[in-house]
Amino acid sequence: MSKEGEEMPEKLSIIRHFLHSVPELSGKERETARYLTKILAETNPNELWTEVGGTGVVAIYQGNQPGKVIGIRADLDALPIQESGNLPYKSKNKGIAHSCGHDGHMAIVAGVAYYISQRRDSLAGTVIVIFQPEEETGTGAAKMLTDQRMRSIRFDAVLALHNLPGFEKHSLIVREGAFTSNTTGMIIRLHGATSHAGHPENGNSPVMAMTGLINSLNSLPQTCVPIHRSALVTIVHARLGERAFGTTPGYAHIMLTMRAHEATDLEAMKNKATVIIRNSAEAYNLREEIEFVEDYPAMINDEELTKILVTIGEKLDLPIICREHPFSWSEDFSRFAQRAPGLLIGLGSGIDSPQLHNANYDFPDELLETGYRIFIEMINLLTGIL
Repeated sequence: MSKEGEEMPEKLSIIRHFLHSVPELSGKERETARYLTKILAETNPNELWTEVGGTGVVAIYQGNQPGKVIGIRADLDALPIQESGNLPYKSKNKGIAHSCGHDGHMAIVAGVAYYISQRRDSLAGTVIVIFQPEEETGTGAAKMLTDQRMRSIRFDAVLALHNLPGFEKHSLIVREGAFTSNTTGMIIRLHGATSHAGHPENGNSPVMAMTGLINSLNSLPQTCVPIHRSALVTIVHARLGERAFGTTPGYAHIMLTMRAHEATDLEAMKNKATVIIRNSAEAYNLREEIEFVEDYPAMINDEELTKILVTIGEKLDLPIICREHPFSWSEDFSRFAQRAPGLLIGLGSGIDSPQLHNANYDFPDELLETGYRIFIEMINLLTGIL
């Protein structure tokens, strides 16, 4: 291994540890973006764009020969979680943590930028590294893609990686076609009228409507989706009235996520839910509000890119796990894959690893070099770089 190759894992660890220590929530990734912009400026890209779709950062590396345009994306944002444990690089920002491994994703893609910047003479085509904000809210990809600068790009392929606990460390999790689920968030607000708790008959409490709706909405997969397909409804939050013993509640809201492998099934559940909510509100003389948020289409992995990934996994002697069904979670990168052939690479982060979005999760440093080499091999095969 060259000296450069020996130094790269340490360099990536330094980057990740700093990013882990300064996590920022969706739409507020300013310090993260500034740090990455400084790193990318050192690689002398042909173009360096900042504030793309908010806090997004894009660096473009053009080879000396024409060829394919390859995009590689990492996600910037962290989660509203108080980190546990006592890492030396523990989050400095109270109540915010990189509990999904985006710090690792960013470090890997920064390493790819270093690699490409030193080999542009042999690069046939263009490599574009993309640091996307607001992945956790499902809003960042669309904002970046509607930025006028991004609209001018015609990608031949777009690549991203996600670490996956519960799978053997360094394993490749692959699936051609749908890799993740179609997902949407739903917020239901029910407006009645408060009254003194001693005279509930003088008000209009939404309690009966609320409890009935929770049961009805939970059963949507069984009533809307055929048994041979998969769907899921998860109630994530519910609130009724205020913390006041003397007041009958006059307001309630319910938050839930809907997930389905097929977009038509998700649409059917959304339509059925809307009817159920409106009928319930009418029956109890309530005013309802319905809002859909954080909408994610399914991530569709391109057939050719998936085959290339399997070839790379074999070359690097990585365990390869062929996924039978799509995952139930979702990824905002799917919007990039609607623009061009896309591939979301699953990288196992350990059988016994804490799960994603767990307060104790920390991206394993050992995966940095593995992820870096996977991307480099993909670029080598797609562009012919040496």
